[in-house]
Parts: sequence; C-alpha cells; structure tokens
Amino acid sequence: MQQGAGFDPEDLRPPPDAGFDAGPDVFSPPPEHPRPPSPEGLLRDGHVWVLDADRQQVSGPPFPLRDASEGNLRPIVWGGATVGWLGFKPHPHAQPFRDDRLQAAFIEQQARTGYVIMAFALLISLVGSLILARQFLLPIKRLAADFNLLARTLAHNEQCRRQWVADTSHELRTPLAVLRSEVEALLDGVREPTPERLRSLHGEIMALSKLVDDLFELSLYDLGNLKYRMEPLNPVGILAEVVSGFRSRFEAKNIALKPLNQHIAKITVLGDAQRLRQLFGNLLENRLRYTDAGGACKIAVRQAETMAILEVSDSAPAVPESACTQLFERFYRVDSSRSRRLGGAGLGLAICRNIVEAHGGGIRAQVSHLGGLSVRVELPLLPS
Repeated sequence: MQQGAGFDPEDLRPPPDAGFDAGPDVFSPPPEHPRPPSPEGLLRDGHVWVLDADRQQVSGPPFPLRDASEGNLRPIVWGGATVGWLGFKPHPHAQPFRDDRLQAAFIEQQARTGYVIMAFALLISLVGSLILARQFLLPIKRLAADFNLLARTLAHNEQCRRQWVADTSHELRTPLAVLRSEVEALLDGVREPTPERLRSLHGEIMALSKLVDDLFELSLYDLGNLKYRMEPLNPVGILAEVVSGFRSRFEAKNIALKPLNQHIAKITVLGDAQRLRQLFGNLLENRLRYTDAGGACKIAVRQAETMAILEVSDSAPAVPESACTQLFERFYRVDSSRSRRLGGAGLGLAICRNIVEAHGGGIRAQVSHLGGLSVRVELPLLPS
C-alpha cells in the first residue's frame, strides 16, 4: 500500500497467513440490524483511520492525537512485522439501541411483562393481606364480643340486684304497715281485741312469715346451698296427695277441680319428694288464688318418650300471651293491685321454676284452652 494510491477496502484485509489477529472481523457486517454504513462512509465520517507503522495518517479525515491510544488502534501485521495501524472511533451521533428495532421490541416486551408481574404481585399481596388481617382480627372480635357480653351480663345482674332489693323492701313494707296500724289501733283503744281482729293479725303474720321463708329459699337457691334429697319416686302419687289436700278449698270457692287420671302407667323420676310437694302446692295455690269463682281447674298427666308431663290449666281470667314468659320472674304480677289484694307476692312461680330446674326439667306457661292460664311441667324419666 502506498501513499496516494487508490483505496480499496479489500487491501485492508490481510492474507490468511499474515498473522493478523485483531479480534472480531471488523470488515464484515454484523449479522443483526442495523446494517453498517459503506466503507467510504466510515472513512468520511471519521469511523476508521489508516496509519502507517510510525502512526502517521495515511487516509481518512484528520486524526486527533488524543485518540492515538492503544485502546483505539489495532496493528496491521504483514510478514510478521507491523506495517500499519487501524484507528477506531465511535460515531458521535450513533444510537445503536434506539435504531435496533429488535432490541427496542425486546425491551418493550420486558417492560410489559414487568408491569404484569408487578400488578399480579400487588394483587396477591393485597389478597394475602386481607386474609391475614381477617385471621388476626377474628380472635380479637370474639374477645371483644365476650367482653361486651360480660359487661351486659354484669349490668343486668346489677339491675336485677337493685330490683330485688326494691321489690323485697316493698313486699315487706305492706304487711308490716298493716300489722302496725292494727296493733296501734288496739293500743289506742280505737278497736277492741276481738277474736276476729286477732285472727286477722295472725293471718298477716303468717303471710309475712311465708314471704320471709320464700325469700330465704330463693337466696339459698342463688347461693347453691339449697339441698335436695334425690331418690326414685312416682310424681303422680305425690300430685294426687296434694290435690286431695286442696280439694275442699277449691269447693269452698266454687271452682270445679276435675279428677286426676291416676290410671296411667307408673312414672318414675329422680326427685325430692318434699320439693315436688312444694312445687305442686304452689301451682294449685296459684290457680286457687287467681281463678274466678265458678270456674274450673284441670290437671293432666301423661308420659312422653323421655319426659313426664304434668299440666295444670284453669279458666278465666285470661293472662296476656306476652306476659307468659315473665310469670316466673320474681315479684312479677300481671295485675299488681289485684294480686296484692289476693295475697300474692309474685314468688310462687319463681320458686316453682327453681325446683323444676333443680330436677333437670323445664316449666313454661301459655294461654289455656279453658280461658285462663296453663302451666306445663316436664320432668326427665328414669331409664327403665
């Protein structure tokens, strides 16, 4: 190659045995886009320079000395000797990544895939967070519900305690006021101590004594100190004895007491005979006190699969259906003035409920087909 001779790119390619080893074939276009410019363009635009062995420029635009470094020069070896140098410099306006459509499409696809992965990961994280939050909150909600129930129960018990004290003092005040007025009248000489007045005072004392006994029994039940002597027995026989003792009082008030059917099969329950007598006595006393004269009272006994069912029904006056569930509350009266006039304190049915529950049974009230109230008692049978 000589200075000033015509330039032929093939002249730059060394023969196969020249020992030229400059890395990748810089004279062949890359297999991918973009296509390289022509050699004339390379030389014209400053991509490649040709220098002699002394690194003096042979062809190309002016070669800046700052680019004459080993990193930008490649030796041209011929016959084992370096006969020249090739200088390389990237085109200042080249944009290979932007001009490469395949690379741009790949980058765009990767970006879309990254967005999809991020969205999917965000969705999974959101769903997982909601599930975990729900699992963590469930015990807290249950605990909060238990605390609320406890608070409501304590508030209800406190209200019941206050109501219990108020009702007890009210029930005790009435007979004490009657006794006080009667005794003061006798002491002042306003009334004579006749046998009739003394019997009236005795009746008030007995009523007060019964009220105190009922209150004491209910307090023992609340404390769990009420003792029961359980044994196998036939409740029908006990009921027949109690009915026989009340028959004369029902006849005196002109209330028809329909005979008890005693021909049913023998029923055996585990119970306390004394408490069952008290239960049946309170039921009959309640019916005798609140049934109008000329009415009727019916007692029925039957056996279910696992229960002995005893039902006491009476005639008018009727009880509102809405009040049936409250009849077993302490000191509850449907008609307060009428009940007090008849001597009721509102504790009889409450004691009945305690006795039945202590025997493992149930008691409920409903409107009677006779026009009054029907009280149904269920006691569990002993297995045969």
